[in-house]
Amino acid sequence: MVRSFGSGRGRKLTCADASFNRKSNRTRARVEHPFGVVKHLWGYRKTRYRGLRKNAAQVYTLFALANFYMARKKLTAVAG
Repeated sequence: MVRSFGSGRGRKLTCADASFNRKSNRTRARVEHPFGVVKHLWGYRKTRYRGLRKNAAQVYTLFALANFYMARKKLTAVAG
């Protein structure tokens, strides 16, 4: 006996399935938003291999800047 999860075509979601989708989508959005900022704002789509340390340092720097970018409204409110 195989149980299908979610809704099929033309079927409504159950309350439990809708709750699961909301929770997982909320987590997914929080995790993927910094990647979108790095890729779209600074164009980091492909990179040339320059060594593990140099590439890692660049990625860490970009994600640190992405954190500042996403928190810019809170930071300006505290400073202003």
